[in-house]
Amino acid sequence: MTYHLDFTRGPLIGAHRGASAEAPENTMAAFIRAVEVKADMIELDVQMSKDGELVVFHDHDVKRTTNGSGYVKDLTVKELLNLDAGRWFSDQFAGEKIPLLEEVLVWAKDRIPLSIEIKPIPSWNQPIEERLVELLVRKDMVKQVQVMSFDHQAVYKVKCMNSEVMTSIISASRMWNPIGYAKRVGATILNQPWYFLTPEFIEQAHDEGLLISGSLIDDPDIWKEVHAWGIDLVDTNYPERLLAVTKKRVDLDHFQGEEQQ
Repeated sequence: MTYHLDFTRGPLIGAHRGASAEAPENTMAAFIRAVEVKADMIELDVQMSKDGELVVFHDHDVKRTTNGSGYVKDLTVKELLNLDAGRWFSDQFAGEKIPLLEEVLVWAKDRIPLSIEIKPIPSWNQPIEERLVELLVRKDMVKQVQVMSFDHQAVYKVKCMNSEVMTSIISASRMWNPIGYAKRVGATILNQPWYFLTPEFIEQAHDEGLLISGSLIDDPDIWKEVHAWGIDLVDTNYPERLLAVTKKRVDLDHFQGEEQQ
């Protein structure tokens, strides 16, 4: 069985940094939990170490979620892997490590699709896009991921390097002509806060061949509303909550369909 990204079966629910409400973000524990609750995909963040390795980590500084300090870019992969990335969350997760992207790709292969966010650090002049595309090709994961970023130049670079990679631009603010802009940079998906979206906008985007992500939603009541708009993807820290809402809707639609027969 293959696990290519498939938006034809309804909106996908992505586990934001894994099931990050139940396990420390961007760790294998959070990713494994996301699979256990049957999330449709996993969102994670990628940066480059001082010695050029791609690591899965959100903040530029390691202080908040490890027992260390300093910027990811200034630490070697050995130094990063020696940090404890779990105890800050709970003693239960003491000893969790910062994952290498390569090991996550190997683990996720034919298990669950990934949404990989390149952290916006253009001033640091790291060849992160080249390394990422090379790794995706080498691990045969091009069809099982989407690559996204607030750094739209990074998204454009990835698309130019390999047109088969599904890409997404993220924006936390309103954009002028977002659909046209997304298409110009080669994005397949436009990722904006759900409260910027409307059913009419989503329909227009679909007519233009663009998919829509509603960014981060943790509230099941909001998800009920946005789900009905025809959205394609959403990330959440609580995938199990949102999946329960989706299952109820599917079961209700099936029941109503049987009644009408």
